[in-house]
This record gives sequence, C-alpha cells and structure tokens, in this order.
Amino acid sequence: MIEFVIGIVALLILLTMVFQGVVLTKQHADAMTEARSEAGSRAISALSGINSPIYVSSVDSGSDWKKYTADDIKIAGNSMALENDVVDKTVVNSSDWNLIGSAPRSKFNEIRTVVSPVDAYGLVCGESTKTVVLSEAFKSLIWNKDSITIDVEVWMTQTDDIY
Repeated sequence: MIEFVIGIVALLILLTMVFQGVVLTKQHADAMTEARSEAGSRAISALSGINSPIYVSSVDSGSDWKKYTADDIKIAGNSMALENDVVDKTVVNSSDWNLIGSAPRSKFNEIRTVVSPVDAYGLVCGESTKTVVLSEAFKSLIWNKDSITIDVEVWMTQTDDIY
C-alpha cells in the first residue's frame, strides 16, 4: 500500500510537470511567433528606423551564478577587436579591401568603417512578453510562484521593401 501511494504521488508530480511544461512551451512559441512577426514587418518596411543593439563580447552571470538568465550583465565588446580578429581575416591580403570597397553599396566595407559593427547590418527588433499563470498543483508540489514571465527578443536584418 505504501509503495502504491508513493507511486501515485510520483505520477502526480510527473503529470503536473508535463502539463505545465506543455503550457510554457506553447506560450513561448506564441511569444516567439509574435516577436518574429513584429521584426519581420519592420524588416520589410522602408520607414522602420534602425535599432542599434550593443555589440556584446561576453556575459557575466549575475547573483544566481547562471549564465543567460535575467540578472546577467552584458559586457560591451570592442569593435576594433572584432575588426582585427574576425573581419580583417576574411581576406587574404589587406589590399583586397580596396577591391571589396569599390563595389557599389558594399556592406562588407561598411562593417570595417563603422564604430559599432552591428550598425552596419541595419538590424530591426521584435519583442513579445507572455505571462504564464502556474497551476495550483505545480505551485504546491514544485515551485511556489504565481507565474512565469517569458520575454522574447528577435533581431532581423532590414531589407527595405524586399520580400
């Protein structure tokens, strides 16, 4: 009888986790769809304006000591290091940049000359936030919180009326 009760409790916990996981996954997918739709609309609009995200070189974990969580600190990168370590190594000789730069509307040469490399890409942003209310079973058995907030941020390249 004791083993049966332990098995039922374990099954209840497992089913509660699966149910809440499905709800969280659906809400995340919905938030991602909304953010991609918003960024996509801005990407094909000639009047969307250019967002300028920071160039991140690394991320320091915050007080929870876990990377890529809400309390992390983004450390801005040095665009000169990107130019020296990545961009300049894409050509065999540095004189090759003269040939690349002579092409009309060359975005490649622009990457080398802007202060922040992300400005050369013409990035647009889409964002969405969803709040998932946790079930009573999940709150009482696993995590004593009322809700979980899902934040999604999507970046796309602006295409100026090209679909």
